[in-house]
Amino acid sequence: MKKILFILLFLVFFAFIFYYAYGSKTYNFDDIVNIDKTSITKVEIKHDDKVYILKNKREVNRFVNGLYNVEVKKSKSGASGKGSKESYWISLFKNDKEVYGLTIYDNGYLDTYHFSDKKLNEYKIVETNSLMSQLKDLSK
Repeated sequence: MKKILFILLFLVFFAFIFYYAYGSKTYNFDDIVNIDKTSITKVEIKHDDKVYILKNKREVNRFVNGLYNVEVKKSKSGASGKGSKESYWISLFKNDKEVYGLTIYDNGYLDTYHFSDKKLNEYKIVETNSLMSQLKDLSK
C-alpha cells in the first residue's frame, strides 16, 4: 500500500512540475513568427476603422523592433478576444505580399496568423515594452 501511495505521489508531483514548466515558458516574438525582421517591407495597422500604413524603412524598422521585444506565453484556444474592447489588426508584408497577420487585444492577448500555412496561434502577452505606446501614438 505504501508503495502505491509513493508512486501516486511521485506521479502527481511529476505532473505538477511538467505542467508548471510548460505553462510558464515565455517566448519572444522572434520565436513565434517565422520571418526575418529585416525582410519586412510594409506594415499595415487597422484600428477604429482607420488604416495606418508604414512604408518608410525607418518607421517599419522602429515598429518591427517594438514587435520583436514583446514576450508572450501560449494561451488556451478561444481566450484571446473575450472581454476586449479594443484591438489592433496588424499585417506584415514582405515584398508587397502579406505574410503574417497579427491581432493585439487590449486585454493582453495576441493572435498570430501565418498566411502561407493558414495557421492561427493564440498567446497571452507577458511584456509589451514599448509596443502599446507605439500603437497608441499612431492612432492619435
